[in-house]
Amino acid sequence: MVQPTPFQRMLQDVSKEARSAPEQAFAKLDELYGKTMVDTDVLALGAFATNLGGAALGRFDETAELIRRCLGHQAVPPESSVRRSLNRALAVLMVCADRMEDAEKARRLGVTTPSEECRFAGACAQTLLARNRGSDAMTYFKQATRLCRELPVTDEVVAQTAAIAANLLRVAEPQCLLAHDLLTAAAEANLASAGRSEDWKIRHRTLFHHGKSWLLAGNPMRALASVQKMMELEATNEAGAVECFYSANLACRAQATRGQFKVAASAMAACVKLARDAEQAGEPMGPALEDLERFVASMKA
Repeated sequence: MVQPTPFQRMLQDVSKEARSAPEQAFAKLDELYGKTMVDTDVLALGAFATNLGGAALGRFDETAELIRRCLGHQAVPPESSVRRSLNRALAVLMVCADRMEDAEKARRLGVTTPSEECRFAGACAQTLLARNRGSDAMTYFKQATRLCRELPVTDEVVAQTAAIAANLLRVAEPQCLLAHDLLTAAAEANLASAGRSEDWKIRHRTLFHHGKSWLLAGNPMRALASVQKMMELEATNEAGAVECFYSANLACRAQATRGQFKVAASAMAACVKLARDAEQAGEPMGPALEDLERFVASMKA
């Protein structure tokens, strides 16, 4: 039986410690570096340090300094896959530190193939997500997805991308369900308060937000019920183009979500006319109309 090396034993111990005391584990990275003997040791240390120092702790500059030391390790030959991997790790850290010029320099040294580009994009997405920077992560995650489609299914980075995607799904699904619950709870509270205002326009606006919340939560039929109530208010009051625009807007969104694009097109035509009428009355509706058009286009896509 092959016994683990001193480096491997310490890496196992520090990895366990990182689960409960990440800062203490991070403080031992220099000691770990001192035990590295071969290029695979350096590669393992670089990967561990990037996950711990970057994704878990956000200590990008200190971790980057360690990666640079790894790049200077005598066991890491020039033009090797290990050197490219370390440079990709450095580029990921610099992306997360918003030092894009440094990130690009390291990326050029670490990426020579579409497979390596996919690895880099996936690592950026994963690390940014760990730092709660979802919107930044999405750019890289979409890039990884595009590259993954073009790679042979036997390329190991395809399985790596699948693992990142599965992890994201596990994290995102409960958060999404919680967000839906919070959204609809807030909408119901708004309806129970502002929705009882003596001002019919306030009640009308509240119904719009109530319906849109249910629509975002995946229930277009509840949204259409709000449309009906909005139209009832419009019929019993002197509703102008603005109020009518918003009921048609919500109807269009709900029908597009249901896949009823012909019905949605009729509602869209009504929105275009109402937006024009509102504009003439001094109520610009251009941004709201553009947002609606983008929404319908995304549903069709």
